[in-house]
Amino acid sequence: GTLALLLKRGAATERALEPGRHFIQPWRKAMVEVYPSRELALVAGGFSSGDERVDTTEAPLRLHLGDRTFAVLSYTVRCQLDPTRLKDVHNQFGPEGIWAALRDTTRSALIAEAGSPEVSADDAFGDRFTALEQRLTRTLEGALGSIGFDLKMFSLREIDLGETGEVIQSALRAGAELEREAAM
Repeated sequence: GTLALLLKRGAATERALEPGRHFIQPWRKAMVEVYPSRELALVAGGFSSGDERVDTTEAPLRLHLGDRTFAVLSYTVRCQLDPTRLKDVHNQFGPEGIWAALRDTTRSALIAEAGSPEVSADDAFGDRFTALEQRLTRTLEGALGSIGFDLKMFSLREIDLGETGEVIQSALRAGAELEREAAM
């Protein structure tokens, strides 16, 4: 369940070893740095649990949409390290830095895309929610791909609009109450 990057004299080589048995000649003074080969799961805005399928949980992402509406996004990202880019990942982040890189790249890409002028509070509902999720998925594929991760799945679980969401819900309830009174 791991990938390995061969290091010679402390420098990363192009040789990434896939899961399985490998023979490394001990007299060559080569070292091996281990990375996870399985799918990595990052949950933002999730509850802390002992679920082994979730590697790390983060606070939900707080941002402003393109129409200046404050929102809190809860999402799940599942990705995998690209073995062909393992040397680049090692040189940029090292094995200890992959979670920080995944978290920071995801957050910056989502903030930039959700803050674009075309995104509004209306995108938190219905078909526009699905379209926004697909748009954010495409953005994340490019952003994570550029640092050596293959995006396997992105799920935008919830967009909390805070007070704006409460106003929208109150207006909907008032409209439904007027329809009920008219029917009576």
